Amino acid sequence: MTNDDRTTIISRRTPESAAMSANVRRAMTLTAALNRLTFNDAHEIRALFSDLIGKTVDDSFSLIPPFYTTGGVDIRVGRNVFCLHGHQRRATC
Repeated sequence: MTNDDRTTIISRRTPESAAMSANVRRAMTLTAALNRLTFNDAHEIRALFSDLIGKTVDDSFSLIPPFYTTGGVDIRVGRNVFCLHGHQRRATC
C-alpha cells in the first residue's frame, strides 16, 4: 500500500515484511563489520560497502567508518566519492 507522500506501508507478518526485516539484519551485520575497520583497510571497506549496496564501487571510492544504514540496496555512489563520518556520528558523502 502506498500513501500520498510516497511512503510504502508494509503490513506485518507478510512476505514483504519478512524480506524487509531480512534486509535490515543484513545491512546491520555488514555495517557492524565495516565499522570494525580503519581507514587503512580501504580495500576491505570497498568490498564490504559493495556487498552492502549490491554493486561494485569504483576504486576511487573512499569511506572512513563509522557508517550506519538500515538498508543499503537503494544506495548508489559514483566515482571519486569520499564519505566521512560527521560530528553527530552520521555519514556525510
